[in-house]
Amino acid sequence: MTGEVRALLEQLRAASQYERTDVLWKFDHNDPATREALVAVRRHGPGRLRGGALHALACVAGEPGLDPADVALVERLVRIRLHRDDPSVLSGCWLRWWSVRSDDQAAVMASIGLHDPRPVTLELANTVLETIEHCRAGQPLVYVSPANDGWTTITGPWCDVFYELPDHPGRPAEARATVERLSAEFGEAHAFYHGERDGGSTWLVARDGATVRTFDLGDAEGCTGEPLAFEQEWMDANGLPGRPEDHFDDVDLPDVFYDFFPAPVVAAEISDTPRWSVPADHRPGLPVIATLPGFSGAAPFPPAAYTI
Repeated sequence: MTGEVRALLEQLRAASQYERTDVLWKFDHNDPATREALVAVRRHGPGRLRGGALHALACVAGEPGLDPADVALVERLVRIRLHRDDPSVLSGCWLRWWSVRSDDQAAVMASIGLHDPRPVTLELANTVLETIEHCRAGQPLVYVSPANDGWTTITGPWCDVFYELPDHPGRPAEARATVERLSAEFGEAHAFYHGERDGGSTWLVARDGATVRTFDLGDAEGCTGEPLAFEQEWMDANGLPGRPEDHFDDVDLPDVFYDFFPAPVVAAEISDTPRWSVPADHRPGLPVIATLPGFSGAAPFPPAAYTI
């Protein structure tokens, strides 16, 4: 083990929960010798540094850099934690998700072509999604929630129905067609985008195979269909005629739409927000990360500073 790797592992061992990520990113992510040194610690010790070496390997090399025995160890830990984690809503800088009216998680995944689902905890799901959102290329993964109140959600960049993304060219049109098909099969399906950083919010509502409403707070021309009931109620309460998008450029109303609904609130109103789990006593299915159609086998989790 190189002296630098040993010193960093000692720092990692002494670090608080809030300091661990900073230490993990000090490891050289491009140096094969660093990976070899970390593998050696996992296999041969010293014992006090083996846990930190596992975290560091996941950060610099991702799942492909772990021994099969370590992958199995993490999967066992996930299964244990699944019975203790509290229900919670997913969070992130950007969230793109679909809500499908179905309490049959397996049927929804099968309809989309998602495969090789792997159970995850809240922390693991958030880490995977944040990593995919910030470093999207080559990450064919989405998160699928257990059903909640008759809705199943699918979350990830691949779910974007409004904006072109570098790693999914032409995807919005294909995604919209899939959401419409899901609505034909299950009765109703919605697509959402919410940006914590840019403040953007969009939604698409499809019923019985056809889109009935699209809304983009940043693009009046991208809005179609009649306002949904909660939109109309908001318009009436603010004394505004017509549709919300009719007033985006109204210079006399510069601030009113700051109070308009963000996508997570809309989702809670008409379907469901992207939550990781629901109470165990009525949980149909497990929270999972699944692989996208067209990818052979289970896609590995990318390098990241993981928390389980």
